[in-house]
Amino acid sequence: MMTLRRGALATVLSLWLAGCGGSEGEARVTASKLVGAAGGSVNGEGSLAGVVLEVPAGALDRDVTLTIEEIDPPAPPVGFVRASRVVKLGPDRLSFLVPIRFTLPFDGAAGQYVYFGDDGAPAWTPVPGTDYTRSGSGKEVIVLTSHFSRWAVYRPESEN
Repeated sequence: MMTLRRGALATVLSLWLAGCGGSEGEARVTASKLVGAAGGSVNGEGSLAGVVLEVPAGALDRDVTLTIEEIDPPAPPVGFVRASRVVKLGPDRLSFLVPIRFTLPFDGAAGQYVYFGDDGAPAWTPVPGTDYTRSGSGKEVIVLTSHFSRWAVYRPESEN
C-alpha cells in the first residue's frame, strides 16, 4: 500500500511540475521557418499572432532557420510598464546584411517605446524613434533592425 501511495504521489508531483511551465526566461517556440538569400517571412502563431518577420532578398547570405519565441518578461525599464509580449527572435545575435522588418502588436497605448535586450543582460536598450513606426491601425509597431535579440513595447507608468 505504501508503494502505491508513493507512486501516486510521484505521478501527481510530476504532472504538477509539468503544468508549471518552464523556468523564468525559458523560451517557448511559436514559429520557425527556413529562410535564405531569396528572403521570406515568418509569422507568429497562437498568442503571438500578428508578430511578423519580413526578410528581404539579400539580407542573409545562407539558409537560416528563423524563430519567434515568447519569453517570460524580464523586469521593465524603470518608470515603464509592458505594453506587449516579450519576443525573442532567433537564432541569438543573428545579424543581417540589410535591415529586416519586424512587426510587434501592442496594447495601443498613446506613448509607446520599443526596447531590445540581449540574453543574460537584464537591462533594456531603447530603440531610436527613427527606427520604428506605428502601423495604420495603431496597434502594432514596425521595427527596422539588422540584428536579433529580445524585443518588447513599453509605455510610461504615468499613462496607466
